[in-house]
Amino acid sequence: MLKRKEFISRSLSKSIFYFKENYTYMASQDQILREFLETYNRIVEECFNRCIYTFNYRYLLDDEIDCSSHCASKFINFNQRIAMNFAEIQSKKMIDMQEQAEARLGEQASTTSNS
Repeated sequence: MLKRKEFISRSLSKSIFYFKENYTYMASQDQILREFLETYNRIVEECFNRCIYTFNYRYLLDDEIDCSSHCASKFINFNQRIAMNFAEIQSKKMIDMQEQAEARLGEQASTTSNS
């Protein structure tokens, strides 16, 4: 009877862990999509306000096309540079955190072996 309770308890805790892990993954995917759409909308709005100045024609003028293309490429390049810098900083932080954790484990191992 006790083993059955332990089995149920362990199964339940594993299920909860997997649920939390998958929920976090889905939440992060939703957040990434939301941030992408916000960035896209900002670029469209900003470039539209800067470049589209006449509504007399059904099509865009050549100047408007050139301006909007240049504007969008500037924003996209800027966002790519920021993302690359952010990824670089994050990787350095992860390496530092890993080194600190290893150092703590080494200290703990040396204190336990001395005791």
